[in-house]
Amino acid sequence: WLHLLSDFCLSGSGHKSRSPIEGLAMGFSKAVVAPSIGLLPFRLRTQKQFLYAPEAGLESALRNVMSLNRSQLEAIGEANRQEAMKYSWDDFALFLIHV
Repeated sequence: WLHLLSDFCLSGSGHKSRSPIEGLAMGFSKAVVAPSIGLLPFRLRTQKQFLYAPEAGLESALRNVMSLNRSQLEAIGEANRQEAMKYSWDDFALFLIHV
């Protein structure tokens, strides 16, 4: 399948995810391809197939994205939105203070 980058979010965040990009993408019902570091495995636990080990690269995560059709990605994105709605920015700020 050919996907537009607007079908999912590709995060290159490399510092324990102090970037708000992943949370914003989740709030906009997007699947997120991201490194498995810091808070990201917790935040993106509904779609672990798109997490990758930074030292191994992101090829396998991108292959997982490309194997899905748009409606499947939309369903994952909606699950991300539902997960994101469970927490406030204050919740994540408290976690980051202790990382």
